[in-house]
Amino acid sequence: MTKSISLTLLRVNKHAEARRRRARSHLPPRRCRRHHRTTRDITQHHYCESETSSSRDQSKVNERIRLETEHMLENGWCPHQVKHLSELYHHKVFSYLSKLQRSPHRLADHKNCSSHEACVAYNTDPTSYTIRHTTPDCACLHVSTPYEDLVQIIRQGDIPLISIEVGSDSTALPKVRVHSRSRESKYVAISHVWMDGMGNPKANSLPVCQINSLHANLLALQGFLDMDKGPILFWMDTLCIPVGREEMLLRLIQVDKMASIYKGAVTSLVLDAELMATVAGTDTDPSSRRLSVETRARLSCSVWMSRCWTLQEGELPPTITVQYLNTAVIMGRRSEKDGSYVERFTTLEVVQSIDMTISNEAEVGPADLLDLDPQSTNSSPFECDCVDIALEKAFYTTFFEETHSFPHVWNELAGRSTTMPEDVPLIVTNVMDLDNRELLKYHNSGDMFKAIILSLNRVPLSLFFNAGPRQSGDNRDRWVPVEVGADTLTPEDGNLTVSASYLLYQHPSADDVQKYLLYVIEGLVRVDRTIHLRHQDSNEVYTMEAADCITDQLGTHGYGSTCLIIENSFSARSPGTRRGACFYVPAARNVKLKHGFPRSHTTEKPELNLVFNCPVRLQRSHACTISSGDNVVDSVRDLDLITYSCDIKIHYEPMPNFKALPKRRKKYNIWDDDTQARDVIFVFIFLSVSAFSLGALLQSGKSDKFLDLFPLLCLFVYLGVVFTIAVSMSFATTLSNKLEAWRYVRDFEAIAAKRLLDTAV
Repeated sequence: MTKSISLTLLRVNKHAEARRRRARSHLPPRRCRRHHRTTRDITQHHYCESETSSSRDQSKVNERIRLETEHMLENGWCPHQVKHLSELYHHKVFSYLSKLQRSPHRLADHKNCSSHEACVAYNTDPTSYTIRHTTPDCACLHVSTPYEDLVQIIRQGDIPLISIEVGSDSTALPKVRVHSRSRESKYVAISHVWMDGMGNPKANSLPVCQINSLHANLLALQGFLDMDKGPILFWMDTLCIPVGREEMLLRLIQVDKMASIYKGAVTSLVLDAELMATVAGTDTDPSSRRLSVETRARLSCSVWMSRCWTLQEGELPPTITVQYLNTAVIMGRRSEKDGSYVERFTTLEVVQSIDMTISNEAEVGPADLLDLDPQSTNSSPFECDCVDIALEKAFYTTFFEETHSFPHVWNELAGRSTTMPEDVPLIVTNVMDLDNRELLKYHNSGDMFKAIILSLNRVPLSLFFNAGPRQSGDNRDRWVPVEVGADTLTPEDGNLTVSASYLLYQHPSADDVQKYLLYVIEGLVRVDRTIHLRHQDSNEVYTMEAADCITDQLGTHGYGSTCLIIENSFSARSPGTRRGACFYVPAARNVKLKHGFPRSHTTEKPELNLVFNCPVRLQRSHACTISSGDNVVDSVRDLDLITYSCDIKIHYEPMPNFKALPKRRKKYNIWDDDTQARDVIFVFIFLSVSAFSLGALLQSGKSDKFLDLFPLLCLFVYLGVVFTIAVSMSFATTLSNKLEAWRYVRDFEAIAAKRLLDTAV
């Protein structure tokens, strides 16, 4: 019976989760008012034009992007952000963004960013961190979280929530209270940029002015988000995560619970200094007010959108609330049942609402879009909406589509930065809903990324083309990333299956659609210089170079030939260039090989064993062909294209005692702990009455009344037994949950102790 009830609860939860996914994924279409009759779509990635654009047109686009990039860099933009925006958006959208004037709140020095893999201008140093007040001349006191209450809740395996009590006396300091989260708790999760000064690396406290400002913003949302009357609950890392080296255990527990914290929140309140200084909408009639394209563009280019931790803080909650100077905008679906996305405006004084349909489709024409200058005052009823629609779609694709696959998370993090790169694997697992306990046992990001990748059902082959930072040395793990590189992964790419010591890629024959081309070169090719390669069938010549990140090469001992896996498509931004990876084929003893395969293989599907060397880039040579009379013919290596179906095994170093990261387990409980005492009393009274009635009836058993009341007595006894079993199940579930919480804390105590020991050594 216990098993059947658990299965029923599991099915109910799965159905509810399915309904939630369907609600979140609905994006009603919206078309540009000026270009709704045309067919081109700038809401897609700029690569979508590659098939229809001529080389001459693409050259003009590239030149225009180059000029706009130079203009943005001269105006103080980060080179990494400019590159990311140019690759993320259609060139017409990028042209609009290049005209934005950055806010004084974001005048940062990006001169050191070019020498790093990501932007470092907004990183913070705990030793010199400055906690800011709401105004430069303010010098108010700090208000702290009750530390003992905070620690007690975390050590019990629960999640602390904060409330602020503001007295009627304006001179009195606000009070911060700590509460333990329950199933009924409705709270707001705060998402902020530490560069703006709302963090505190030394204590769980904030200035009074910041506390009062935070309370005012939350108060405006309370009724609008259908939150309970009374203290407004919220979670904020500054106030809820204990600081200090000695508190590593508590900090690790809170970091592991980040996914649960943000998933359980009513909304995520975004606090970004630039956005909070931006006026959203206009002062006209609220019924016609909408988020302007410039305001949306500033959101897309904000620092909040460029930080790693804020990705999960925006993806996991059901809605996102962005705080602007004059209002807060709640973005998300209309309701649990209606998945139409809306934007609702609030103010600190009154609550107002406007529903705005969000787009998943925009059709535009070849208009220049130069009239879409951010400073333009053109208010024609037929002005172009293309950029607005494209920015809307990109934002909602990032945060509200239920596509939490590894390529999706990787691509979103590729354009973001963080002060602590070692935290990025935790962000990946949180967004993908994987358990972190096994992951936190590893101490370096390379092992963490490898554990995540080996836990996937399907591994994207394009991961081997990534030119970002990766492990080095003469080993089989040179493909393992240590950071999320700037190169994106192919979203629909999931060609590799994980085995105990290798990744399996089933290469199709030439009769099928080949997304990747497989080449074999006789002998070993050292990719420490430019290599000339000639396709034997077409006689076309390519130049091959290693990616910029390569600082060493795989050793040649024990290998006999070279294999290349290359994308079967060119880059639209760099015509003639293909991404790929170079592998070495181990030399088999006493076996004659051809192209790395046994010369006379049986009817079984042929196999090719590979070890990764480095990512490469192939570019079509200016000389379309090469003949024996050319000077470089001696350095040209011939490419043999493998046209038949085969199994490719890419070997890696097995991880000792590796356990795949499981999905996070959900806890089910029929009753809450608060109601169990009442249930026990009720069962005791019920069984006592039943026993008394049974005794009375047995005393009068000789009479006919006993036979008349016997069915009712049986019903009472049956109901009592069923209710007793149900309450016993509730106790068993609660006991199991408390035991799990105890084990959970003990696991993290061991992890924290080992980390502290390794740090000391």
